[in-house]
Amino acid sequence: MGLFKQAKPLDPAKIDVGRTWITSRLTPFSARMVVERLSCGTKGQKKTRSFVRILVNDALQPLEFCGGDKDGLCTLDAFVESQAYARNNGNGDFEKCFS
Repeated sequence: MGLFKQAKPLDPAKIDVGRTWITSRLTPFSARMVVERLSCGTKGQKKTRSFVRILVNDALQPLEFCGGDKDGLCTLDAFVESQAYARNNGNGDFEKCFS
């Protein structure tokens, strides 16, 4: 479409104040986060396992903090355990929220 065409390539080390591409003008100030709970079975078995994956603005997040795999899947139990700080109201350590 030719929108935001630059007169010269953008320099990643120095901001050109005259550039036409300004991300903050194009990206909304809100974001969309989706937390999916998936129940998956294994072929030939009746038992299913529950998993969690998170997408932010349609981008799959790695979930390394709970042992997520290459598909961004983390077991539900591991995800819930990884959120212990939040589930315990920050253990009363509210200063971390404002530092």
